[in-house]
Amino acid sequence: MADGITAEPAIKIEGVTKRYRLGAGYGADATISHRIDSALRAPLRKLRGETKPEEGEDFLALDGVSLEIPEGQMLGLVGANGAGKSTLLKLLARITAPSEGRIEIRGQVGSLLEVGTGFHPELTG
Repeated sequence: MADGITAEPAIKIEGVTKRYRLGAGYGADATISHRIDSALRAPLRKLRGETKPEEGEDFLALDGVSLEIPEGQMLGLVGANGAGKSTLLKLLARITAPSEGRIEIRGQVGSLLEVGTGFHPELTG
């Protein structure tokens, strides 16, 4: 192209899903204090109506996300807490891998995730 922008997207995301397994237990490395703390808090969780995830229950942080970002373009991710913004950024930075789908990146990615975490309770992203 005449303006120096190529036809190929700089970032291509195809059908990306990120699944986390919840409630899978403590694991062998859980400390005694962690187990005692959890047991003591269980009655309080029950009174509040909080439920513990079923063992092996899946949580979909992202489900079938697809998009292309052309070279030289900027993109802003806006959404409610828990919408998957940070999960998508972690996938793009290759901090974690997608459960399904494919991500192609032409060039390099630098990550500054969560630099401002806790800066303002009503503004995240």
